[in-house]
Amino acid sequence: AMQIGFDVLKKLGVPFPSPLPDKSNAVRKAMTTSMVLQNKSKEEFLNYHEMNDENMTAAMKFLQILLNYSFFAKQEQLPIIIEQMMQLTLRYGVCEESCTALGYLSFLLCEFEDFKESYHTGHLAILLLEKLQSKELLPQVYLPYFTGAGSYIRGVKFTLDSLLHCYQVGMQTGDIENAMFNAHVYVIESFIYGRSLSELEREADSFIKQMVEYKQMAPKDLTLAVRHAILSLKNDPSLMVCKNVQQKDLLERAIENNNVVVASYIYSLSSIEAYIFGKYELAASMVQKRKEMEEHMSRKMFQNGMTALFDGLIFV
Repeated sequence: AMQIGFDVLKKLGVPFPSPLPDKSNAVRKAMTTSMVLQNKSKEEFLNYHEMNDENMTAAMKFLQILLNYSFFAKQEQLPIIIEQMMQLTLRYGVCEESCTALGYLSFLLCEFEDFKESYHTGHLAILLLEKLQSKELLPQVYLPYFTGAGSYIRGVKFTLDSLLHCYQVGMQTGDIENAMFNAHVYVIESFIYGRSLSELEREADSFIKQMVEYKQMAPKDLTLAVRHAILSLKNDPSLMVCKNVQQKDLLERAIENNNVVVASYIYSLSSIEAYIFGKYELAASMVQKRKEMEEHMSRKMFQNGMTALFDGLIFV
């Protein structure tokens, strides 16, 4: 799927080098781009001319498709696609897809724990979205923003309200995929913030039912991992993610399909559960496996500091 997209982009005048640059080079270029944005005021950026080159506009639409795919299937290529979209934006002008590129650049900047610049970039994405009146893109832009600096800086209530709103907008506008991913992030953020496990179990069950109904398997798998963590902490340590048969099957499928996001997610939740139930060696093993998965991701897992907190406790 990625190669077909690259072939189309080449015909539109946006060739990608072969072989593709490694992740570290692409991330460094993205950092350089973020420095360009730092030097632009909100007013200056919002007054930037709109993209009017038909080939570049079409290229941005294809790049956005590749962006969504790479986020879950080809994480090592995510920085390359973000950087290409930002370069086209800065050279040819802004378009609706520029909002998504800015949102994912904000997500990527969290890798360097540059939350101030991540927030600034994400805020530009939202302001541009409002200017272009592209309500249907709201779920795509808020998703990376609130899995990054947005949730750190805007606080619990605003984050959860915004994610729930984006879920509703996605369902109303037909963007089912991003609606369901926003629902998943709403569940994990609620878990992190310490909401009632009983309430959260009911909400997770409702979302999972919808995900199955609409055949949205990626957010369903991620939300199932959280649901089993909720059940084990609420009811029964024997339901721990790393011991549960269903979750073991889910983990095996994720590894077989090279889905590093789902695999790292399961390892992360497993390490937290193992620590809480006093299985410290198991917890340390899960952390190590998560870190192996993260080597193939565009950035490490943060989960609002929860990952770092439990990593520290596990290795005290």
